[in-house]
Amino acid sequence: MKKAIAILAAVAAVVALADICRSGAPRGLRYPDMKIRICQNDRHGFEITEDAALFRAKFATMDYPEYHLNWAEYKQLAIVVAQTIAAELGCTNNIRIVHWEQPPVANTNDIGEAVAAMLKGKFVTDEIVTNKFTKAGK
Repeated sequence: MKKAIAILAAVAAVVALADICRSGAPRGLRYPDMKIRICQNDRHGFEITEDAALFRAKFATMDYPEYHLNWAEYKQLAIVVAQTIAAELGCTNNIRIVHWEQPPVANTNDIGEAVAAMLKGKFVTDEIVTNKFTKAGK
């Protein structure tokens, strides 16, 4: 009888400890201020990168599997991969899905194309996906 009560008390202690660990702020946040961006490319599918101005980390490139998934399933797969990367890095910010827009080229030379692509182009946000570690999601 004493052995059964000791086992029951140990199980109750483990359950209580597990409940304490599940609630509260996420632990192990290495980069809480890092922002993650999913960029839609026509050539590569999706690129998952850091949302920074000049130097950014590139985490993954997902090529579009033409014969396996449709576009909506592929987009959901990219979102799950980005959320997994954010969970591993400990990011608490939302994930932006963007695409690159640039104005039409003013002339036909290479310099005009470079100016249109690099200097006047910009990322346009299509959707914001809430990360599972955000404060709003608690």
